[in-house]
Amino acid sequence: MSKDIQELKICCLSVPLNEKGIIEHEIDLSLEPDDLFELNFNWKQYDELDPVFWEWNDKFDLLIDIFEDETLPPEKTREALEILERHMRERKDEPKFIEAAEILKTAPLKAIELNMPLYLDF
Repeated sequence: MSKDIQELKICCLSVPLNEKGIIEHEIDLSLEPDDLFELNFNWKQYDELDPVFWEWNDKFDLLIDIFEDETLPPEKTREALEILERHMRERKDEPKFIEAAEILKTAPLKAIELNMPLYLDF
């Protein structure tokens, strides 16, 4: 895969900041910045995080891949964060993984703080 392709954004993780953000996301409207917290990943970062996503898939009956959009409900975000943090401890000597994981970590933290779902959009 060429470097240019690896740098392309393939995944957007978002957490609605209010009820309006949930409604706008569900009907796929253009969201106002005040309604949504967003993070983006490229191919390289997605590949680094793939083991975490597969464990989330198994644990939460999801199908996180580049072909599906998924929603992690608020009641599951704390456990998702714990899974991510375990992977971070196990792979602490892998700087590329840790860098991608630190970015990812902000999404479940925000979802927990606001008691909101975490959207994974591809």
